Parts: sequence; C-alpha cells; structure tokens
Amino acid sequence: MGLPGSPAYISSKFALEGLTECLRYELEPFGIQATIIEPGVVKTPFFSSMKVTEPKEPEYQKMMNHIMSGLQMMVSMGTDPGAVASVVVKALHDTEMLPRYHAGADAAMFMEAKSSRTDIEFERYMKREVLSR
Repeated sequence: MGLPGSPAYISSKFALEGLTECLRYELEPFGIQATIIEPGVVKTPFFSSMKVTEPKEPEYQKMMNHIMSGLQMMVSMGTDPGAVASVVVKALHDTEMLPRYHAGADAAMFMEAKSSRTDIEFERYMKREVLSR
C-alpha cells in the first residue's frame, strides 16, 4: 500500500506485485507457481542504512522527520526476519500456492484496516495514523 515518505520504494513493490500477478496467469499452464509475500515492517538495518536527501522546505522536513521516527519505531517492534522466512517456506510447501501471503502482525493489521474501509476512509485513517503530529 502507498505510504508517505517512501514513494520510490513503495512504487517498486507495486511493480513487483503487478509482475507477479501477471506471471501467475502466464506460468501456471507450465506448472510454475508465483506468489507475493507481503511482509509488514521487518527488523532489519534497512532504515539505518538509508540515505535521505534533506528537504529544503521546513514543513516538508518536519513531516518527513515525523514519518521517519514513526517508521524507526515500527522497525524496533517489527517482525523478525525468521517469521518472514517461515511464511516463504510455507508458501513453497503449499500444494496450491496462494496468490499472496502476509507475514507479520502489522501486515495483517494494515491489510485488514484497508479492506474494511472505503478508499477515502482508509486514506483518512492513514493520514491520522502516519501524518498526525
């Protein structure tokens, strides 16, 4: 799902999701299965190794600092990489691979929040949860 503060990262995930959905149809006749593993925030050094250009606009900088501090907090409470690996192993051993698998409590929570609301309701929810200061 789209989140503020990481459009390049998120858009690459959207591209992989679309690619995988296409490949499921194209490769199934050849006995090849494809799936999407959708982890939430995983405890990795990803954010600490990220290089971010400081915005020149003070209000935008303030918003980005708020978003990044929230993401860093989510990483500290995030899903253990081993839990994601377990989901990958489960997908590999399923007789019929599902189109997608969620990994981590936060992934399931966000997907439930998104599916139980209209687009506008979810947008308001995300603005309140992610952008509120």
